Amino acid sequence: KTKVYNESELRYLVDQGPYQPKLSKYPVNESLRKINDTCHFVSRWYKDFPLVEYSPLTDSAYCFCCRLFGPGPGDEQSEDTWVSIGFKAWNKMKGFSFEFISQLVI
Repeated sequence: KTKVYNESELRYLVDQGPYQPKLSKYPVNESLRKINDTCHFVSRWYKDFPLVEYSPLTDSAYCFCCRLFGPGPGDEQSEDTWVSIGFKAWNKMKGFSFEFISQLVI
């Protein structure tokens, strides 16, 4: 279940911005490596998609705005993958349509 933040928590998290750790090495998805495709998260994607977050604990990407503001009006636009499950199909980051993320403004 997605956490619902109170106003002070939201203000704090928005001030902090998306969690975007820049690691020297990201975990490799062996299934993608076997087919010679993009097999790990790439920190350059932070520049391409400024509202994307990365969790080293789950080796997954999330949408900052979708995660914070998902429950409520407009939540039909937020997919569980970007809010709670996490996205890790790294080979689909190239050419994947991130219009809903790139159009979000904090």
